[in-house]
Amino acid sequence: MNLKHLITSLFSYLFYVSTTATTTTTVTAQELQVGDEICTSGYVMDYYCINNGNLVDRPSVRTLQGPDQHSVHCLVDVSFCRESEFEILLPLSDDELRTTTNNDDLYKRGWRVDDEGRQELVNLARSIGEFPSCSTCTGEGSLKRGFHAGVVGHVLNVNGSHGSPILISVNRTQATQPDDDFCATFGMEMIDPPSMSTNDDDVKNDTNDDENNTSDLPESDVSGIFNFKSFLGTLLLLACLG
Repeated sequence: MNLKHLITSLFSYLFYVSTTATTTTTVTAQELQVGDEICTSGYVMDYYCINNGNLVDRPSVRTLQGPDQHSVHCLVDVSFCRESEFEILLPLSDDELRTTTNNDDLYKRGWRVDDEGRQELVNLARSIGEFPSCSTCTGEGSLKRGFHAGVVGHVLNVNGSHGSPILISVNRTQATQPDDDFCATFGMEMIDPPSMSTNDDDVKNDTNDDENNTSDLPESDVSGIFNFKSFLGTLLLLACLG
């Protein structure tokens, strides 16, 4: 096998590997459709406190930094919290923590539940919350703060209102801890939802061609992309010269 043929074959293989890897990492986000069954587990938060930016019951704590500090009382006793939409907050991945510039948040808005699902979560929180700190709790539980729950449901709407996560139903739920592998109990994998826009600038950017957009990648990833392209270009040049 001559040098030209060897280099051309190597280039073809590397190009195949790079494009295949990219497709694999995005397929889950791209294929979510209405009716799909999903499983998730995270802190349950009312939209009032999310939109407020800080917890109503602990104003010094940012909502997406300390959802474990959110009281059951605030979630299910305070009417404007209880009657606002409920969302499941998920921890940011290591990559998201490196790239986020949003007030050093540690969590993101993962999923939004429908009204029936919200009531299911209210009932669950009341059954495990401590009475009398939670005045509407049943008195059977001891949880004061940080209501964490696992949810199995179906996708109801993938195009929520501006800035809202994908809407899901709550077909099955139970109280969990952050380290629990809730989804494995039902033979399911926890799905990380697609990234969502949180401000007007993000929405505008969504209309751009994402194929060549590297502005939201970590610097190391961007440099890696261009280094890889340079490497492939060198191989092509050697192949031509060979």
